Amino acid sequence: MIASIQAVAPYDVALSIRDLTVNLPEGMERTHAVENISFDLKRGQILCIIGESGSGKSVTANAIMGLLPKVIRVSSGAIQLDGMNIIGLSPDKLRSLRGRVVSMIFQDPLSALNPLMTVGAQIDEVMAAHGVGTPKSRRGRAVELLTEVGLPDPEIMYHQYPFRLSGGQRQRVMIAMALALEPTILIADEPTTALDVTTQAQILELIRDIQRRKGMSVMFITHDFGVVAEIADSVVVMEKGHIVEQGSAQQVLNSPGHPYTRRLIAAVPRLTGEDRVPLETANKAPILKVEGLVKTYRSGSSLFGSQRVVPAVNEVSFDLAPGRTLGVVGESGSGKSSLGRLLIKLLDSDGGGILFEGRDIAKL
Repeated sequence: MIASIQAVAPYDVALSIRDLTVNLPEGMERTHAVENISFDLKRGQILCIIGESGSGKSVTANAIMGLLPKVIRVSSGAIQLDGMNIIGLSPDKLRSLRGRVVSMIFQDPLSALNPLMTVGAQIDEVMAAHGVGTPKSRRGRAVELLTEVGLPDPEIMYHQYPFRLSGGQRQRVMIAMALALEPTILIADEPTTALDVTTQAQILELIRDIQRRKGMSVMFITHDFGVVAEIADSVVVMEKGHIVEQGSAQQVLNSPGHPYTRRLIAAVPRLTGEDRVPLETANKAPILKVEGLVKTYRSGSSLFGSQRVVPAVNEVSFDLAPGRTLGVVGESGSGKSSLGRLLIKLLDSDGGGILFEGRDIAKL
């Protein structure tokens, strides 16, 4: 039986979790995904929930959104939005809250976005599902949102499909969808995990800027203490379904009380400033030699003036010695993945050579 809390949450609390327990199916490594967890998300603040994979962070978020699969269920506790316990609400009432009161940015935008719909149509769909606006006003609002999240050429971007965008651009589209109905609470489930550090910093700054301008409350799920240090007002640390520590960001970062929290902070990667010990390969011929590799993407129609030309790989040259590791580093959209696809011939190059063991494979 699900417990219900009748008392109204304090006026400064947007979201209150009390003694929440979520059961896992039989045969799993533990009985509960989360067990007897309690915390508050204050209005106008950013709460970071941090923990390793399997700690129960995403299950908590999905329970708030009413998106738990049928085999996982809330067995006790309460989730209060503005003092209303949403546990046990009908699917129709939950749908009316999603997007309008509480919205979510998912971890992998490529799997969360519909590959068969343009990004503009997907933002439009959020508003249409709640009966907001007309087709013309929804389109205008979608372009406005694409502009707000910092996407280039929003009028052209409106007609693009997700696979044509970089990871950072797709995440910005997800943020635009989440903001379409001006929700009170935004849940971000590890939205920067797959992004490069520069794009991650941009997305974090974007979320923080929007949160401040709109006065939203943000629950940010992460496993990265660097993210916590960047944006958090308060922190909840989870381990194997339990909250082991919570408090202000300054308190948790500077004076962690639980051994698990201290281990997480100690595990943050740091630059060493040292090369690996080189193998004896200095005089060997390169196993891979790339010379002036070129790839340009074109989309849209030049006839109607909506063609988009993106030089993905532009005169790239490098050597890879046998037994060595070459790191390819760059921002989202810099051409790293396109370069990889060109090298294994999943894409045809527009120019240049790819010499593998002395043989040019670019034209195979």
